[in-house]
Amino acid sequence: MSTSTNHRGEGERLPRPESPSVRRLLWLAWPITGLLVALAIAYAILTSRHGVRTDRGWIDSRRATLPLPTKPVVADNGFHTYMAAVRSMWSVGNALPVPPGKEYVWPPTLDDHELSRRTWEDVLEDADLGPGDMQCIARLVRANSRALQLLHEAADKAYVSPREPDAVAYVDHCGQFRRLAQLGMAQVRVAARDGHDADALATARDVLALGANMPQYGGLMEAAFGDMAIAVIHRHAMDVIQSRRLSRAEYLEHARYVRRLRECWYPLRQSAALDFHVIKAMAEQADRSGEATLARLRGESCDAKTAARDQIRLALWRPRDSLEWIEDRMARLADASELPYADGTFDAIARRIDADIKARNDWFSELAVEMLLQSREYGLRPKCSLAIEEVAALLEVHRIDHGRYPGRLDALMPEYAESVPDDPFADGPLHYERTHSGYRLWSPARDRFDAEQTAGYRAAMAAIRAPAPTKPAKPSKPAKPSKPAKPTRRPWPLSGSGH
Repeated sequence: MSTSTNHRGEGERLPRPESPSVRRLLWLAWPITGLLVALAIAYAILTSRHGVRTDRGWIDSRRATLPLPTKPVVADNGFHTYMAAVRSMWSVGNALPVPPGKEYVWPPTLDDHELSRRTWEDVLEDADLGPGDMQCIARLVRANSRALQLLHEAADKAYVSPREPDAVAYVDHCGQFRRLAQLGMAQVRVAARDGHDADALATARDVLALGANMPQYGGLMEAAFGDMAIAVIHRHAMDVIQSRRLSRAEYLEHARYVRRLRECWYPLRQSAALDFHVIKAMAEQADRSGEATLARLRGESCDAKTAARDQIRLALWRPRDSLEWIEDRMARLADASELPYADGTFDAIARRIDADIKARNDWFSELAVEMLLQSREYGLRPKCSLAIEEVAALLEVHRIDHGRYPGRLDALMPEYAESVPDDPFADGPLHYERTHSGYRLWSPARDRFDAEQTAGYRAAMAAIRAPAPTKPAKPSKPAKPSKPAKPTRRPWPLSGSGH
């Protein structure tokens, strides 16, 4: 009986049996590796959808910056005088009896849309949007003589905006100053109705000064509300100028005053610089408490899906990269805003920035740059309105001296002005046409922009004041036909009965 022997080489090793601890580690390594791969894939997907992608968009080697302008120290700041006028106006409005009429309140406080008493703010809004109730307007103007006096005193004072570059939240004075401009507009309407055109035009100059002062050392929001203040008064000031009831000296005074306001208009680049530093402080706050900051920026509640997406965006957000990109783009837009409007550089940069924002998928950049993309027209419209008023006043002076309006605007030089202001929208002269009854003076681009803004504002106010839609009453179901009565059965006899 022969036995077989297995001969192994000297370099070969005998297999060692695996210990239980090694087998346990190998068993755990595979799930952990799979989990890490899944997390990497998920991170790549989330970054592509919600993360900031820096490898897209046009990036130049030179990075533009926005240096912060230095605010002067003013002993008697016109801002405080304007705020005193606002406080006086609100105290008078609370003391006056409720104006007649009813106004809708939105959002409703109850399930059903409820009607509330009309306020004096509604009187000013009606006077701004349409003819309004002149009796209520005159009553409000007479009661606010102190506020109108303070408005006149603040017109020629040095003005410095209270907006600070490191303050995320501040007192919202812009909307209150717009109410003050509407009060001045109401005074112009009442004075013109009573035949006091000189007083009406003087009040119009006070409101124009308010609109020109608001952007001084302020941000883009102040510039937008300054434009609103001038838009509130411009149409009524033009009605007073074209009434032909003022003297030559009064027309010249208005033309010179308006020219001074137009030449001292605060540059948009300075407002953009202040806004960027406010955005920088906002980014630092968002980095610390992102969800609360984003909810405050949104200003409205969102559903659970949007909230979950925002949490992912905040987790993947890179504040430093966003701020570098925002500063570069805001500086480029601010530089382009100083170029002629017809140049097209601003619009080209705005289109590229809009495409770049979508490519980067940066929620904070979208919130920060949106205001600047819309702000150029808010800087051009007030200057165009002031130019139209200046030329209109000079045309009236020419009519007084020569008995007729000139055939061309060039005839105003050099007797009445060294130069005639151009249309900021067209980078050329304003459109002028002499008619049988007088003249036409206009800017087509400004009129289109003004019509769009007015239509949007009227639509918003109509939506706010419109009653809530009521659900139609459900038709009552027809009554079911009564069933015939069943015949009564005789009860079973009790046990033990004798039946």
